[in-house]
Amino acid sequence: MFEFFNGAYQQESKEAESKVRQKYPLLLHQDEEILLAFKDRGGIGRDKHYFTTHRILLKNGKGIGSKRKNYKSIPYSSIQAFSVDTAGQFDIDTTLQVWSRGIPHIEIEFAVKNVDIYQIQQFFNTKVDFGTAKGDDYVDPVPPNMDKKQSTAGKVFDWLGDNAKQVDAKEIEELFKTEMPILLNDEKVEIGFKSGRDFTVYTDKRILLVDVQGVFGKKVEFRSILWDTIKAYSVQTAGAFFDRDTELTLYTNMPQMEEISQDFRKNRSNLFAIQTVLCNHILGEETDPLPDIDLQEGNQDDQKGFWWFRDNQRPLDATEMDRVYHSSPRILRSDERVEMAFKGRRDVTLFTNLRIIDIDPKGLVGQQVEYTSVPWTSVVGFSVTTAGKYFDFDSEIGIATEMRFYPGSAGDQDNPDNPPVPASPKQSYFEIDFNKDLVDMNALNYYVSRRILLLNKTDLGAPIPLDAMTTQAADPTGFERLCQWLGGNQRELDANVVNDELHSATRVLLDDEKVLMAFKAGRDISVFTNLRVLTIDVQGLSGKKIE
Repeated sequence: MFEFFNGAYQQESKEAESKVRQKYPLLLHQDEEILLAFKDRGGIGRDKHYFTTHRILLKNGKGIGSKRKNYKSIPYSSIQAFSVDTAGQFDIDTTLQVWSRGIPHIEIEFAVKNVDIYQIQQFFNTKVDFGTAKGDDYVDPVPPNMDKKQSTAGKVFDWLGDNAKQVDAKEIEELFKTEMPILLNDEKVEIGFKSGRDFTVYTDKRILLVDVQGVFGKKVEFRSILWDTIKAYSVQTAGAFFDRDTELTLYTNMPQMEEISQDFRKNRSNLFAIQTVLCNHILGEETDPLPDIDLQEGNQDDQKGFWWFRDNQRPLDATEMDRVYHSSPRILRSDERVEMAFKGRRDVTLFTNLRIIDIDPKGLVGQQVEYTSVPWTSVVGFSVTTAGKYFDFDSEIGIATEMRFYPGSAGDQDNPDNPPVPASPKQSYFEIDFNKDLVDMNALNYYVSRRILLLNKTDLGAPIPLDAMTTQAADPTGFERLCQWLGGNQRELDANVVNDELHSATRVLLDDEKVLMAFKAGRDISVFTNLRVLTIDVQGLSGKKIE
């Protein structure tokens, strides 16, 4: 009778497939096979879990008599992360968790005495798409200062701060291939860290988080996060005086695992080796530097004036910044080139052929520095806003990404314990301000357009050639004009005329980009090209501020 409280039991897969095809002949593809089959509640429940050649297929019986069935399919190609955990000292179940696109999170419990959780781990190792490294810069796997003994006080501070130390990559690889068979046989550990009983391991296929739980340490969670899930990251050096740790933050596009943070022991971890690992896996394929970019060579940063004006970014010599950040500190990949560089007070922003980098010195002396990287592959849209006419000293560029957007919660206005929560962009959107007198926003807009749209063309294929689809509509007059102005109704513009204007005077469009449709409402214009949707929003009384 106690079987009822157990997790899922493994079933004979061929027999399970035969029953499914007989009862639901259209549920499985013709070439699809059930490789592993499970039935919940110790094998006597009504819910079933199938791992096929194509997907995870979950059957959930609903209602009295289980007449109503719910089938949930999760293709292996959509999986972003997964974890397995071993049973604790008194546990009767082990657990599989899966995070994927579309269906954010599922959890399946298995009976300890019937299911080998390491078999489940190895099964998913062979089914998910780990991808391959995009860069090949050398990573030094040897931990720094291994021959130096740490003081007792230092160990106590690190334990209290949960600071990780770097450990030998070969030893970690051996551990997680033999004693705890989590990694694939051909998988290579590039760098690894230990904090107390826990491990953070960076391999050529994944990030592995190992969480040892409980008094006895028998319950261990092994969480695998695919490299393609990481959309941006920041590394932060240690500060002056009593700051003992460096920090790493990884940003994902998974709603339930938005951010992964880790503190490292100062002088016991090679922060820039971690940076190299991240560059190799996250920044994307090598892309050639864009031609005809004004590198501002020889530009001297000699701006004077009030400090609040200096917050806005101003141009730097991109060639000099490329030399600096390829050497000390070495944060750029070997095939990476700085194409534009800017500075506002102490902060520096670099636009390279692979990413946007924000360099933020912190504290009074600026010894603590945070380097935040957003790959171009993570950018899904952008806006450029020129400065207005009166008391507007900066222009802005807004960058939209696919990270950490919080949609908000309706909540209950009458319940103080569950109030409505407004939406928040988090890392999904950020702005950079530029000095309006020193930065050419048209040139910057054209540069960002090329960086993002050319990359999308490479991913999605060349755009299909189409003819213009709109012609010039007559301007409304009288009452009709008033109604259109009040309602914000769009009217057609001649797509060819708009195409010529945006290729010549303002140079907003790329050379091979073509306007297909154009519409106007008041002073604002909406443009549909073969590569994007472009909105032009004229703001203010003078109309000088344009987004």
